[in-house]
Amino acid sequence: MRLRTALNDYKRDRGHGAAGTASTVHGAFSGRSERLVHVDPAGGIRDFSAAISGLSGIDRSRFGIETGERTYWFDELETVRQHYYRETTLVETEYDAGEFTVHQYDLTLGREHVTHVELRGSVPPEARLVAFLTLAPEDRETRVGRLIHDGAGPADGDAVEVFHRTEHDYVTASTGLDDVRAQIPERFEEILDPEPVALPREGAINRYEDTHLSGDVVVTAPLERAGRGMCTTLATLLADNGEHDRERALASVRDCASTHADADDLRTVARERTAVAVPSEIPRRKTVRSDLRALDLLEAPSGGRIAGPEFDPYFRNSGGYGYVWFRDDARISGHLLASNDALDLEVEPASLARSALFYCDTQTSDGSWPHRVWAADGSVAPGWANARLEGRTDSDEHQADQTAIVVRFLATFLREHADAVPAAEERRIREAVAAGVDALDDSRADDGLPARCQSLWEDMSGRFTHAAATFVEAYAAVARAPVSDRLRERGRAGAEETFAGLDALWSDERDAYGARLADGELDDRLDAATFSVADALAAYDAVEGLNATDDDVDRVVTHVRTALEGLYRDPADSAVEGLIRYEGDDWRTAGQSGEKVWTLTTAMGAAAAARLGELATDRGRGETGTELLDRAAALYDLLDDDGPLTTRTGYLPEQWYDDGTPDSATPLGYAHGFRLRATAVLAECDALPSAAAAPSTPPDRPRWTTGEKYGVGTVADHDAEDASRVWYTLTEGALTEVRFPRVDLMNLRTLDFIVSRADGDYTVRTHVEGERTGDDTVDRRVEPGADDALLFEHVVTETGDGRGHEWELRVEYAADPDHDAIVADVEFAASDGNAYDVFAVADTALTNTGTRDRGLRLGQPGSHHLVARDAGAYTGERGEAMLVDENGNGYSVSVAMATAGRFDWATVCAAGSDELSGLFSEGTVPATRDSVDSPARPTPRRRWARRWGRSLAGTTPSARRTATPGGRSSRTSRCRTRSPATRR
Repeated sequence: MRLRTALNDYKRDRGHGAAGTASTVHGAFSGRSERLVHVDPAGGIRDFSAAISGLSGIDRSRFGIETGERTYWFDELETVRQHYYRETTLVETEYDAGEFTVHQYDLTLGREHVTHVELRGSVPPEARLVAFLTLAPEDRETRVGRLIHDGAGPADGDAVEVFHRTEHDYVTASTGLDDVRAQIPERFEEILDPEPVALPREGAINRYEDTHLSGDVVVTAPLERAGRGMCTTLATLLADNGEHDRERALASVRDCASTHADADDLRTVARERTAVAVPSEIPRRKTVRSDLRALDLLEAPSGGRIAGPEFDPYFRNSGGYGYVWFRDDARISGHLLASNDALDLEVEPASLARSALFYCDTQTSDGSWPHRVWAADGSVAPGWANARLEGRTDSDEHQADQTAIVVRFLATFLREHADAVPAAEERRIREAVAAGVDALDDSRADDGLPARCQSLWEDMSGRFTHAAATFVEAYAAVARAPVSDRLRERGRAGAEETFAGLDALWSDERDAYGARLADGELDDRLDAATFSVADALAAYDAVEGLNATDDDVDRVVTHVRTALEGLYRDPADSAVEGLIRYEGDDWRTAGQSGEKVWTLTTAMGAAAAARLGELATDRGRGETGTELLDRAAALYDLLDDDGPLTTRTGYLPEQWYDDGTPDSATPLGYAHGFRLRATAVLAECDALPSAAAAPSTPPDRPRWTTGEKYGVGTVADHDAEDASRVWYTLTEGALTEVRFPRVDLMNLRTLDFIVSRADGDYTVRTHVEGERTGDDTVDRRVEPGADDALLFEHVVTETGDGRGHEWELRVEYAADPDHDAIVADVEFAASDGNAYDVFAVADTALTNTGTRDRGLRLGQPGSHHLVARDAGAYTGERGEAMLVDENGNGYSVSVAMATAGRFDWATVCAAGSDELSGLFSEGTVPATRDSVDSPARPTPRRRWARRWGRSLAGTTPSARRTATPGGRSSRTSRCRTRSPATRR
């Protein structure tokens, strides 16, 4: 991040100390291997690749649609949603531009990144993509070179090259760049001005030298027709001039843009490049794949993982996150190793071996590991805890827990996967373990505890409970590893001595382990780092001959209970709640009344309670085990995909302010590793918190639907003599608020669908009443069906619920110009081998109320249609009419739903009834009724439910199929909803 960019951001936003930082708490990342690109919810992309590959790339950007009349900048439009496509790193962002919608797809492919943009709806014919980009090779502010290669891009368009010394960055588009406009960076007087600079600049500034020596450019690309929309793809490439010559790089970026010019192609490529495909039967599949995605994003080709994206490049608030810390990285590797079998993740041993060999390559000559290293090549990075490298073995400026955690992972890897690596690599790992044990022995004092060192949080020195616990884990892992008998015995002895030394850190007054010994005195503050004693106990207990006693277990259980209670915070200002780091932690609290809640410590607490609950249960302490597992599940709920500590894209930011503002590195790999481990342990113990609630039913009391609308429909000829008088709107998964005969008179609340497996163990409603949960795996979207008509289509897709369900429901809607009716064309397709029932459900509310509706099922068995009318319909014989026409004649409104071949099954039910709830939650087919009335009180409205049955005879529509795996099965039918006026 250039200083110019940071200062401009600082002028715009100074809240919570995040101003001037490259904050990533909102948005999503796409990345793989050598590049990491952040996609802002407003569409801008920015490289965070330097920490992984040393290539700086895009410093800032802004996208828009240029027309003859105006420019629709994405950051000025409403962002409808942003999400990942399934388990891939393809980021999909959608914007509402009024007359049309904008769909942005971002995918990183090695050193290349593509931004594909599609416009759907009423697209102006002269529309084109415009992009403002600041390319900053080697993070240069100015004085970089810019070349415009005429005709070097696709479609004889241009390509742009911005370079400094070794890094060369390239840009082109699939439809060809047809214009490249120079921009100059913020000038000196503008940097000093208190107001931010609006970029790109509207008018050109004729400063020849600056425009040619700046990485600020504006490029435009035409849109081409693709299906129902218009699209183009912008491609960027980061290159090292020492590895790739100019012609090769231009050919590469040109090919990248040309071969990724379609959204479906991007989805296919994204699936093929997914690091780990999460099996469908895995519990909490969405959360697991969020964790695996985050860990993959942060991994460099070397095998090392950075702690997080470098959100604070000028270190205003932190010491930096774009490095490999061995405590973080090796603990993550250990969690992957432990969770792989428990969750059947299919993580290849070769992937774990890559991490192991990275640790071997970075081990220092004395057997320890340095403070932090560069991910690109493992070389030592700037840090403040490298006393061992300086030969000062008596200094506390080192972090002993890092060495212990690496040794633990390497020893465990040998025990479980030694046969998965070549003999030479296995020998290297064995040698690293032996040297690591030497370093651990050198770091311990006579009492068995590690000598004075820095804490996990790197903000104090002492003799820490956390460090001692990690030593126990490391020694215990060595005692069980396939190493020499002598080394195993050293491991066993080290575990026993260090575990015994923990007694000195116990506080009888607090009923807990203190944070540290400082100058011989016990600092008995509660510290989340001490949750590591739970893993230490489990590791110690697993060593033959070192079984933990009941007293040992009781003490650790008491400690975890005390720490969970004492470190818990539930601020009143927001939904944020969870665990703090330690008592009295005032780091970056921004004046709030208490310590900040951290995702890492909350995940640590969940994993520790789960692991300890598992151990207690195995030792016959069922009640204690259940209590601890329940506590773990409660913490896990806070971290789950729909929890208050998780962003909309599934990330765990390191910290949260009391007011609900996320902060610091996002995503934080350390926290994602602990959440993954908590998922595995809770799943093994069958103790995961219950999943999302059953599909919601329409409310029993009249209320209108969400104001979130994605389409509005009516006919185009309202000025005709006998025009249709029907209007309707669409939200996610439902047709809503059908209006007749005036636009202010609503008669149908919702029309949506229920998809239920025939065996009754799976039910989904296409529309969600209220807020959707993070466990909802159904994707719901509304797509315009034509550029010149109010034609819309619902596309509802099961993206993977963990039990193998795969289906898609498409419903296209249009107002019938010849009748007061809406026509819906319905298509259902399943490819998972299951049989499904599909129900259409209409929720009526005649004349805006629904308090006197009567539902009627008419016709014969196998040939039904449905009607709703006002039970007190105006007849002209009594009472005052609620509605009158232009001639003063009273009338009432009724509604009908039918198909060309009638419904083979139908019923009417009252809102809030048990039978209706059973249909929505379990797919239980209710007993049929021919009619149902509203009571006098304003509680009921009528429901129609239609089941597409098994019969294929005649014209009866059917969507129940058993599809062969990999195949498709579908049936199209049409149903018509009519709103006739009943006149007497």
